[in-house]
Amino acid sequence: SVGDILALQAAPRLVVLSNCNTSGVLEAAPVADLSLAAAFLLVGAEAVIGTTRPLHDQTEALLMSRFYANPVQLLGEVEEAFRHAQLSMAQDHPGSDWSSFRFITL
Repeated sequence: SVGDILALQAAPRLVVLSNCNTSGVLEAAPVADLSLAAAFLLVGAEAVIGTTRPLHDQTEALLMSRFYANPVQLLGEVEEAFRHAQLSMAQDHPGSDWSSFRFITL
């Protein structure tokens, strides 16, 4: 929950939230208009990958498998690998909802 995230002593550099609507606002958030993605950024994550709306499990699995196929170390490289995964999905699966994924930083 958002409350659990805000209670963390430290956050990972990169957080990948692959469930539906993880970068959107949660109605039950303890702080008004706070998403899971925003909560991780508030506690120190450098970047969060999340989704803006519900999507099919197959779309999420395809995009994440393409993203993790190119392991990287630097945050700028992570953003580029994510962008490459999105572009690959757009080309190979133009009808999929690849655009609901976001790379979010402060």
